[in-house]
Parts: sequence; C-alpha cells; structure tokens
Amino acid sequence: MRRNHFSCFMLCFLLITGCVDKEIVDDVSFKAASGYDYVNEKEVRGTFLVHEFLPDKSVKNITFSAVSSGIFEINKEIQYQVADPIVRGSLEAILFGNDLAKKGIKDFLDSFERDARIGAKLNLGVTEGEAKDVIEGEYGTRGNAVYLDRMFEHNMEHQDLPQSNLKIFLTDYYQKGKDGYLPLLKKINKKKVEINGLCLFKDDKVVDELSAQKLFFFKLMTDQYSEGNLKIKVDDKIATVENISSKYKMKLTRRNPYKIDLNLKLKGEITEYTGKKLTRKTKDNIEKTMEKRINKECSKLISRFQEKNIDPIGFGAFAKSRTRNFDFSKWEDEYQHLTVDVNTEVNLVEEGVIE
Repeated sequence: MRRNHFSCFMLCFLLITGCVDKEIVDDVSFKAASGYDYVNEKEVRGTFLVHEFLPDKSVKNITFSAVSSGIFEINKEIQYQVADPIVRGSLEAILFGNDLAKKGIKDFLDSFERDARIGAKLNLGVTEGEAKDVIEGEYGTRGNAVYLDRMFEHNMEHQDLPQSNLKIFLTDYYQKGKDGYLPLLKKINKKKVEINGLCLFKDDKVVDELSAQKLFFFKLMTDQYSEGNLKIKVDDKIATVENISSKYKMKLTRRNPYKIDLNLKLKGEITEYTGKKLTRKTKDNIEKTMEKRINKECSKLISRFQEKNIDPIGFGAFAKSRTRNFDFSKWEDEYQHLTVDVNTEVNLVEEGVIE
C-alpha cells in the first residue's frame, strides 16, 4: 500500500515539474533596471539595463531601447535585439522620465503589480529629462542598477529622502485621502547622478516638485527620521543640528470645518557651532529657533499642498479614520478649508564640534 502511495506521489511530482518553465541562469540576461520616456500620445520609449560580469570581476552596463505603444510591446521589441532572453529576476530600479510622469504612469503600475517576479520593495524614481539618459550613465564599479539602488536606500535611511518604493507608492495610489511621491533624480554628468528633490503625485500624475532643501521638513511630517541635518542661525552664529530621531502625531480637534494638530517631536545633537562657547542658554535659543523654523516651513508646505489640491501627508485618510460616516465626495472642498496647527518640540541631547 505504501509503495502505491509513493508511486502516485512521484507521478504527480513529475507531472507538476513538467509544467514549470525552466530558465537556466547561463542562458538568460537579467534586467537590472529599466526606464520609460514619453515619445508622443501613442508611443513610449523603454530602456532596459543589463549587467555583464567580466573576467576581471568588473561590471559592464549594457542598454537596449525600443519605442512602442506599451510596456509589453516594448519588451517584445527589445527581445528581438538580444541573443539571450531578458528576464526580470533581479530588477533593482525603475525610472520614469519627467514628461511621462506628468502624463501618467497608471499602465506601468498595473503591469508591475501583476508581475510576481517584481519585488514589493523595488525602487521607483522620476528623472529630470529622459530616463534613458540616466540609465545610460556609468556610476560606480558594481553596475548602474546597484549604484541607484544603494543611493536610494542610503538617502532614505541616513538623509532627508522619505521612505518610498513600489509597495508604498501603490498603497498611497489606491488609498483615498493620501497621494504618493517619488524621488527626483538629476544626472550631473556621465559618471554622476544625484537625488534632486521629490515629485508629488495626484493619482498617477506628477503635479508638483519639492526641492532637496524642503525634504528635511517634508520627511518630519511623513516618516520616522534618521540622521538628517539642519543649519540654524542664532545671534549671528551658525549651528548645525543632526537629527537623531523624530516622530509625528496627528490629532483631530474640530470638524465643520476640520482642524488638525500636527505634533512633531525631534531629538538632535549639535554637530557644529561657530561660536566660542555653547552654553545652556545658547542651546535653549537654538531649540526655540529650530522649533519656529520647522513650524513655519511645514505650515508653508501644507498650504502649498492645499493650493495644488494634493495630500501627500494623508490628512484625508486620517480624518476618515476619526470620523463616522466620512464622505470623501465632500472632502476635496473641506480640504481647502482645513486648518493644520504644526507644533514642534526639539530636544538637543548632545553636542559635538565647537569652532
């Protein structure tokens, strides 16, 4: 009886494995990154990046481009150009040219979320100019895709860039009362690219851009901060404060019209100060000056978002979570009259170099 069961099991196993497509690593090329650019109302240019590993352990960046009506057609056209199939197994980043992002990326998002080979933590970004131009650079020694992936992660973990990836963007895209955002990349030259700000979306279209100088304040309102820094001028002296940690909390204090308190708490250390002596009084002045600066800059950003009719902070989603029978059909008008009081508490717990 056991032998019969074992025979049936092996027969089922062979039938199942016979239905699986096999991809031998040596017989395929892995797409490491891709970029998409607007050509005209009917056509898009796609650029695929493949890494070729050379005998001396260096990496060669190879790109293929094609123009067609959609993402699947682009893939088909590029496959005609290669000796080995290009597969998505190790995709690190997807970039959209600015013109395309302003037209809308809905069709691309639909394709990505349906493809089980694409990881949820895949990095997305928008480029100044064409994505093809950024993809075709020569960055670092590990290949362009690895460089871009590490650049995204470094700036999210240790600098002012808020957390963002395919999963986060899709969550914001489908959630009512919150709009998405993606990093903005700028190519300096063939061997250098940088994070140059943040693109703000309404649905699937870019409608505004924040400069890199505004990211510190934006991230305070949307993310758990790590290692960002801000320069503060007090009594003709300059102090550089590095953020150790921060958190934000919203409180709905009124309806009809809506009013929300946005409370920010920040711990930091003074890493540089141009004065001769850093007294307790000076530290208190730095804390108060910093609190006023953050309140002012964050309030200006919120007013800007209301003017653009975008909600990257997620005030609508928060109001819904605190309001019974919340009506989103009325929220667009209510959002324009929303009052947000930003209250910041800064605690400087350490001090570093004093000039």
